[in-house]
Amino acid sequence: MESQLLSAGWISEVSEWTTIPMGKHVLHRSHQEVAGRPVLGTEFVVKTGVSGVISWGAQCHPGATWPVLNDELDVDALLSAATEGLALTDMTVNLKGEWLLPTPVGGERIEFDHRAVREVEVRGTSEQGVPVQYRTLVDLEDGTVWLRQNEVKHV
Repeated sequence: MESQLLSAGWISEVSEWTTIPMGKHVLHRSHQEVAGRPVLGTEFVVKTGVSGVISWGAQCHPGATWPVLNDELDVDALLSAATEGLALTDMTVNLKGEWLLPTPVGGERIEFDHRAVREVEVRGTSEQGVPVQYRTLVDLEDGTVWLRQNEVKHV
């Protein structure tokens, strides 16, 4: 798959491809990376069959680069930002990987700033006794929490 993309002039860095057989077709999926880090919200999908490529699609940021971090936060500051305002009992915090986060910038034409973020997992129990597992994206430079999403599925 990579050699076909390169021969078509594709220049973005992509992760390893996953292959999913779907009857007589095969679905190939990947995402964009910059400096070895995934770019949030990107995806490459190619559907193939015996006659070759049937369809393809891409959501990507071709001009994305990893930013120069002038004043990167230390681990304690990242953890503090990730847990600020949370009143949880039995709280545990785990550092995960770094991501490149496209953030829209105003103007007539939609453009993106690309922020370096670190994923932090925060687990615990809320004041109501409900378990939580927050996926939190914290800006590596200024501590902004760009995402806090509870990944516990309640039934």
